[in-house]
Amino acid sequence: MATMNLTLAQARRAWVAHQHGGSFTQVPGGWLRALGGVDPYLALRARDPGLTRPALDGALAAGTVRVVPGVRGCIWLSRAQDVPLALRVAAAHDHRRIVRELDGLGVGPSQRAALMDAALAAIGDGALTPREIAAQVAADLNPSLGEAGKKKGLSTPLPSALRLLELAGRIERIAPSLATNRYAWRAAASDPFGLGPDPGVDAKAQATALARHYLRHAAPADLDAFREWSNLGKRAAEQALQAVGAVPVTVAGEPAFALPEQLEGLTHAPPSGILLIPGLDNLCSMQRPARLADGAHHGVPLPKMMGRGTMPLGEVRWLHNRPILEDGVWIGLWGYDLDARRVITGYFAAPDAARRAAVDRAAEALTAFIRDELADDVRSYDIDSEAKIRARDALVRDLVS
Repeated sequence: MATMNLTLAQARRAWVAHQHGGSFTQVPGGWLRALGGVDPYLALRARDPGLTRPALDGALAAGTVRVVPGVRGCIWLSRAQDVPLALRVAAAHDHRRIVRELDGLGVGPSQRAALMDAALAAIGDGALTPREIAAQVAADLNPSLGEAGKKKGLSTPLPSALRLLELAGRIERIAPSLATNRYAWRAAASDPFGLGPDPGVDAKAQATALARHYLRHAAPADLDAFREWSNLGKRAAEQALQAVGAVPVTVAGEPAFALPEQLEGLTHAPPSGILLIPGLDNLCSMQRPARLADGAHHGVPLPKMMGRGTMPLGEVRWLHNRPILEDGVWIGLWGYDLDARRVITGYFAAPDAARRAAVDRAAEALTAFIRDELADDVRSYDIDSEAKIRARDALVRDLVS
């Protein structure tokens, strides 16, 4: 069979189509970054304009969606049915590191086990914050780790013990909303793995599941993008793509992959109109963001995700600013004026009247959502600050208005 050749326009429409689940409880991309800010609300509302914050918070309280660790050890919003895979992936990434770190700080296996048991006993049938758990755990089981611990961001071993319990599926985190990373912990309602307390990890099966999960939401995608998202090595990623029967395609002449059942839809994805999305939206993080923007705009300077300074749009991997998309094409940035209490927009190139009107309508609707549902909270992450928000907005104003 001849290789399917896709244009960038076709691929962009397919990426957007694969991120629309039809219901917010399906969580676009399977997992959404949850950093203690409002970005999950913004990402989900971009796909479902009828979304209300109480509806999503209600799904979170009911366990239809969960906040869990997943790929790259990051924290994600996940559908309940995807939690076992997310936890297994996180365990493969974090478990050995956590154990090695505690061993190096003098917290050996017996003390870890005793601390985990004590934490479980403290939680019981309730829900406790880490501070409340610590108050009920014997001091000799949860001692200060001194200067050595501070260098690793640990004042005591309890946070690591809680993470190990979470990775084992024995406790789960709960939060009043997605706009915080301050969690309470409760005993898991049921074994998320269905295999008992120690099912083990089949690395190849896990990689295969990741490949299918990724392509369902990101095809057509190239090998490097899959590796970076999944944190798999090259050989493991290649074997995983082969195991799911991934079919080679090309995007603007570059090699990519898709699942066999996706091929027909790749060339028939419908237009998606205007989307105002957060910076770490899966449309940006599951691909290289520059693929969404026309080459003429790859030189636009954007802030580095970490550290100071800027870098060209064409080199950015993780976005700090919030894109405006039109049918999957990145055409500008948006922000929220904290003083005027309204969404502001800027373009890479002057828009025609129809595009401007469509963006203005989307901005007006989003303004109402942010004012009424988010109470003017536009933090991207828990420790985001007003100064950083205003700096991002200044960049929006520097673009074509």
